Amino acid sequence: MNSLLEATRRSCALIVELGITRQAFTPKTSSVQTFGSKEGPSEKPLKMPSPQSNYPSYLALSIFNLICCCFPIGIAAVIYSCQVNNANAVGNSNMAAKASRTARTLNIVGIVLGVIAIIAGIVFFVVVAKKAH
Repeated sequence: MNSLLEATRRSCALIVELGITRQAFTPKTSSVQTFGSKEGPSEKPLKMPSPQSNYPSYLALSIFNLICCCFPIGIAAVIYSCQVNNANAVGNSNMAAKASRTARTLNIVGIVLGVIAIIAGIVFFVVVAKKAH
């Protein structure tokens, strides 16, 4: 199961990277001048520490939804869950919060639709079996 989650995370990272502009995930940089070299001052980019947001990604629930409940909604939920992971990693809390809410909503809708479909299937088979006897 761990390898499935890891493969899904890698796939999601690729999907999200292709679907979202790089500007949204570009870390903030600043330049620092260094002295003491023969060429004179030079500028080197310095990554500013960004606070990491910690919104839930619901990735495990999204995978469960994908496999057991509602495949199309599960795919969308997995994609949004991966967006949460990527936004959390770069500290983009606004995007992480939005993607987390969307993933949670998609998971709830997918599970409700899946349960309704399962109940409808059971009722249908019980009624058909009753008519056959």
